[in-house]
Amino acid sequence: MTILNGKQKGNIVISAILVLAILAVIAIFAYRTYEKAMEKTRINEATTQIVNLSQGISQLYARSHDFSKITTKVVIAAGIEDKSNVIGETIASPWYSTNNAAIVKVTPGDKPSAFTITMEGIPKDSCALVGSNFISNYSNIMKVNNTKITDEAGLAVACASEDSAKLEISF
Repeated sequence: MTILNGKQKGNIVISAILVLAILAVIAIFAYRTYEKAMEKTRINEATTQIVNLSQGISQLYARSHDFSKITTKVVIAAGIEDKSNVIGETIASPWYSTNNAAIVKVTPGDKPSAFTITMEGIPKDSCALVGSNFISNYSNIMKVNNTKITDEAGLAVACASEDSAKLEISF
């Protein structure tokens, strides 16, 4: 058995602390990378959710194109939204697990031939990325936090104006 002197014991303690510090840095980096990957996934899920809802609603009303009676409840009853996203009479957005205000609503549009999908509770850092997927086709009928959006710059500013954004797209 080897007996360590005080200097050697100090070196072992310093080495152990250094190893723990390196492991902590690696864990923090891994966690942040995971968070960014999850947020990208949520952005893609939100985009897909809006597209699927709009297509499903359009198919449901393919004969009449009169959306004056469309509601979130109708969308749920028709089975348009995936059941895993339905909580009672509410449609959950991808951020619902961390924010119960992160929901999706479907309402009639300004005219009987239009409907609006509203996604609430979008984190401001994700709002512009979700909205940008729709701005080229729907720029005249998109609002963020009640501000009409006409271009990407307006989208970014409106999304950043509040911690949690409300994106409204009329189809």
